[in-house]
Parts: sequence; structure tokens; C-alpha cells
Amino acid sequence: MSVGEFATFSPVPSSAGGGRAGAWRAAAGTAWHNTLRERAESAEPGAQFEVPLQGRLPHGRWTVELQGRLDQLAPRNGSVVLREIKTISQSLPRPEDELAEEYPEYFRQLAAYLRLAEFGTLAAGKPVAGELVFVDFAAGVVQTVPMASQAARIL
Repeated sequence: MSVGEFATFSPVPSSAGGGRAGAWRAAAGTAWHNTLRERAESAEPGAQFEVPLQGRLPHGRWTVELQGRLDQLAPRNGSVVLREIKTISQSLPRPEDELAEEYPEYFRQLAAYLRLAEFGTLAAGKPVAGELVFVDFAAGVVQTVPMASQAARIL
């Protein structure tokens, strides 16, 4: 299962339509991903982009096999930061709890990547942290929400 499918999974049927974005929103998201990649390349030597991740997450008697593509991985002071970029149409900054309530699937996606990193070799034994980078695509305001210890609880 892809990490994105896992993050949006619900055992309860939803009346919501497909994804959040149409073609023009996807283009805006791609443009912002590229802009933030350029910023990371100049500010964080050694950063990696579109990093494939896969692994198994055990939970009780279940094992979930996941694969996905992390937006950014950056070394930082002896640790590794996993970063997911999400473009939204709401103004920023906003309280983190409001973002978590409005976009729970984004938090689950990053939590899944963090758990995969814990069980895999991606971080090579280094401490791992995560960041959700929200971008108001219209105004260009960026808000970073850190995530570390709550990943297991979120999943």
C-alpha cells in the first residue's frame, strides 16, 4: 500500500470526492515543491529529494507493508529531518492544532514516514525528526510544523 493511501484510509465510507487538488492545484503544488527544493539545496548541503521509502510497520498481529516517496530528507546537527511539503489554499500561519484537525492525513503521512525510518536503514542510526511544511500557495507564506515523538501515537 502506498503511504498516501494509508494516510487517507478510513474504514468508514466517505462522501468526499477524489483528492483535494485539481490540475491547476497540482501545478501550483509542483511549483512550490521546486521552489522549496531550490531553497533546501542552497541552505542544506547533503539534502535529498523524492527519497523512496518502503518497509513494514508491525502493529499487534498486523504488519502493514508501505512504500512512498518522501519530499525531502536533510541532515541537521547529527540527525536526519524528514520533510513533507503540502500546499494549501488557506492563509498561514495558523495554530498547529487547527492544521492537524483540517489535514489529519498529512500528519499521518509524515508519521508513517517517520515510523518507516525508525524500522529501516534510512537514518543509519541517527535521531530522526519530521517537519510538515505548509505553503499558502496564493500568498507564498510558509509554515513549518515539527513532528517527532508523536508519530507512533498518530498512527
